Amino acid sequence: MRGLVPGEQSSTTNPVLQLFCRSAEFLTDLYEGTFRIESILTPGAAPVVKVAATPFDSTHKLGIGRYMIPTGDTASWTKGTHRAVCLYAMESGGKTYTQVIEFEILDSATFASGAGFSAYASSLAMLSVQALSTKTVAELQQNLSDNSRRIEQWTRRFFEPRYQRIRISGTRTISLRLNEAIIAIEDVYAYAKYSTGEEWYAIRNHGSFQAFNRHLDGLLSPDDRKDPRLEMISDSYIDNEPIYTFDWPYGHQNIEVRGVFGYTDPEGDESGGRVLIGRTPRVLSQVLTALVYRSLLDPTLSDLTRQSPGSIKSMSTRAQSIAFGGGGVAAGVDAGMSGDPIIDRMLLPLCAPLRLHWTEQNLEPARSVID
Repeated sequence: MRGLVPGEQSSTTNPVLQLFCRSAEFLTDLYEGTFRIESILTPGAAPVVKVAATPFDSTHKLGIGRYMIPTGDTASWTKGTHRAVCLYAMESGGKTYTQVIEFEILDSATFASGAGFSAYASSLAMLSVQALSTKTVAELQQNLSDNSRRIEQWTRRFFEPRYQRIRISGTRTISLRLNEAIIAIEDVYAYAKYSTGEEWYAIRNHGSFQAFNRHLDGLLSPDDRKDPRLEMISDSYIDNEPIYTFDWPYGHQNIEVRGVFGYTDPEGDESGGRVLIGRTPRVLSQVLTALVYRSLLDPTLSDLTRQSPGSIKSMSTRAQSIAFGGGGVAAGVDAGMSGDPIIDRMLLPLCAPLRLHWTEQNLEPARSVID
């Protein structure tokens, strides 16, 4: 979830809000669609329309399958949770899909711009919790952003669709392994070298490789989020010149993968359309509720009973005595990612697997892709 301070706009030059459209493994242009923007500031209150339903057209297009959602002037908008509701079809007469992109109008005294904000739960969701219902939106937004960044550091992942350009070193194998879960690929470029010495980036034919994003269509065993990769499946072409190899060309950061990535849970599409891009894991809202509540109760991080309950060995409430060192750790030492074993158990399935890296002693030069 992203944010805007009052007066900032989502626009072509600042595309904070984006609709992503996929078909199977690749970003694909929609056939038709509309968007509207609503404010949802108060739990239980009806949404208030801020931007009426508007058709997508060529002025909204950022690239293949990517569309900017303009907000217009937000100077008078009230801080709190808002959402863009997108209705779209991928083909004439096809099913209409819904994609909801929540965002925050931020407290300008806390955030100088929306660039400093990122969260996996909304201030509305926090206000819906009785223990947090009396907190200000500004307090909640700051703590949501801070704790969402901590979750990314602990898990080594992010949990929303993000368009990225990733540079990877080719290893002369059929598999090109990525660190981020694949939602949809736009294009893949290889750094090519002619025998004449000319060097350039060139597109790899979509039909020559397969992207592993089967989790979005409900296949969770195996779970492609744990081993995101592209695999060569046929001869490929660069500038209509065939490359008679099933390997990704060897080199150092010589391959650029462009697309939408992020660890999202499948939404389920009974029609089997292979269109939906997934949602942020709902467990993160519960984790953030606990972390935000803890942060607000103990902003100085001085109360170990709140910050590291996993290290408590024994307590005596009447005598007000406490002993640390539970879980086989030294007194006062953090016993896990968050210090709370309940939170850690909830986050552990979302953590990226450990990866092994090494330095090659005898690096051979990158070979020519086209001779």
